[in-house]
Amino acid sequence: MARRNHLDDFTRGRMIGKLEEGPTVTSVAAEFGINKSVVSRLESVPNHRGRRQSASVIAQQIPTATGRQVSRFTVARRLHKEGLFARGRRIAARLHHPENPQQLKQMLIEEWALLPQEMLHQLVLSMRRRCEATIVVRGPYNRPREAGWSNRRIGRHLGRSDMVVARCWQQWITEGRVYRRGGSGRPRNTNDREDRAIRRVATSAPTTSLASIQRHLPPSRHPVPSRETIRRRLTEVGLRSRRPLRRLPLTPHHRQCRLDFCRPRATWSVTDWRRVIFSDESRFSLSADDHRTRVWRRTGQRSDPAFIVERHTAISQGVTVWGVISWDTRSSLVVLQGTLTARRYVDDILTPIVLPMLSSRPGAIYQQDNARPHTARLSQQCLQGYDVLPWPARSPDLSPIEHVWTLLGRQLQPSRDTGELTAQMQRLWQDLPQGVISDLIESMPRRISACIAARGGFTTY
Repeated sequence: MARRNHLDDFTRGRMIGKLEEGPTVTSVAAEFGINKSVVSRLESVPNHRGRRQSASVIAQQIPTATGRQVSRFTVARRLHKEGLFARGRRIAARLHHPENPQQLKQMLIEEWALLPQEMLHQLVLSMRRRCEATIVVRGPYNRPREAGWSNRRIGRHLGRSDMVVARCWQQWITEGRVYRRGGSGRPRNTNDREDRAIRRVATSAPTTSLASIQRHLPPSRHPVPSRETIRRRLTEVGLRSRRPLRRLPLTPHHRQCRLDFCRPRATWSVTDWRRVIFSDESRFSLSADDHRTRVWRRTGQRSDPAFIVERHTAISQGVTVWGVISWDTRSSLVVLQGTLTARRYVDDILTPIVLPMLSSRPGAIYQQDNARPHTARLSQQCLQGYDVLPWPARSPDLSPIEHVWTLLGRQLQPSRDTGELTAQMQRLWQDLPQGVISDLIESMPRRISACIAARGGFTTY
């Protein structure tokens, strides 16, 4: 029985390339150890006629013969399947799976000798997905060097210095590849000891400035690192200059009072807090300067009137408002003219608004802070017979109505006078969705738990 010769795509492509170079069928068969009949069949493959046509041209000719539209990608795939490749007639672009990295390297070295000169610039053969080894061939520094060219001749031919060619050749000889090593970049102006000193000063005194950190560096340091360098060193470890959160100071007595309030109510559910009616007053000023305003300007425009934000040294004009919120309703917004006294608190707020609301809601609990009009004897006598929630001092983070004032303040637009500001406050109060208020009241169990976890200290609310 005659032996059947099986050719893979790689071997078939190499044999076709040999035949195109001019050797006879006998010499090619002897070189590859294959019968002449097999090589003759490869020679008879119609790959010479129209071999300079592109896949697009072939795709345009197919409908005339078959009546079907075929894309150029389909044409390229069919040609690759037959061992015909568009790039380089002397190389098989599809390598069969190597058994080990050494076999892959040997295969690539053999194909390297067959590559034409014009393909050496962009030849990158990567087999990272097929095996663990990856060999990258980057030229054209090595092929002319193997042909006997000098480094200077190659450099002139490519527009590079002879030292670049020499380094590429040395890399190819020692490592089997050519690549560009990463640069070290600009040298750092500070060493590890100074970096630690910068971080130590910033973490031990968070309010210190960049100029103060400069003064704390070792005196022998010259030149002293600039402020931008110090800022970059702090940014590398995640330290950035930000505005601090402002809170009321809490003494140990305040912390204990907060714990005494939260611990008995740690078991309260959302249903229990829905019975609470929260009240508070707040002042809104005509001046919208909250010390967070920023302007975009160029250097030297600091004193330009267009970039100046005016601020008032005295108490600016504004309005004081009072309101009540609960889980499913709210009161009307009361505008307080002048100073709030105990008598005005009883006559203008408790009697017409609070007492009717408490009477219509059995089991309701009234909450108010420890302001003097609230704790006055006249106010206490007015609220006799109703449940009043004892409130710890300096605890705005536990009151959901404080967040309501914050939401309204963010939506305020600059007003010309107190009348316009009052009308704007009334509109914002009416437009505030009840769902927002309900969500704030339902957060009370989480607020209580956070205060207990902080041992009566500050919470994130």
